Amino acid sequence: EEMQLRSIGAAGKLTKEYHATLMLVPTSDEIWKENLPKYADVFDQKAYLDRLYKTTEDAVVVDVWSALHEKSKEKLYYDTDPHWTTIASYYGYLAWRAETNQVAYYYDPDNLLLVTKKFRGIYAFEDALHLKDDSLSVFREISQKPITITLDGNTEKQSFFRPEYIN
Repeated sequence: EEMQLRSIGAAGKLTKEYHATLMLVPTSDEIWKENLPKYADVFDQKAYLDRLYKTTEDAVVVDVWSALHEKSKEKLYYDTDPHWTTIASYYGYLAWRAETNQVAYYYDPDNLLLVTKKFRGIYAFEDALHLKDDSLSVFREISQKPITITLDGNTEKQSFFRPEYIN
């Protein structure tokens, strides 16, 4: 409870001071809750997000939970890694675009570029489980449209895709 209150306070401060847009992405155990074992101990991310959004009423909030929950029958997260897949990030991007009324690039989700069929995320290395390799694809358009990413106040020009981490 204490950690939740601190993070809610921090989000409120961030949105007020920097006019930041809140876009919090739920994890796979939230979106695929119905697939977990009956007595699995899970954190109710939806309730937390609802609570957080009520305290930041003046902020622009991107509802990624609804965007992903609507598509929950699709492969939204990797089996071997906690990150969302390229197509799930696209759904988040569409939600952001709709909420912020941004004119944004078009990405073709039906024309992805396969990068590898042997993606082994962090779960594959930390578990004794024998997980099957994931496939990793990216949008072809990322090589044609450079983006600017701002991290901790520093600006870097690069792609979100980091090929050096593939293996």
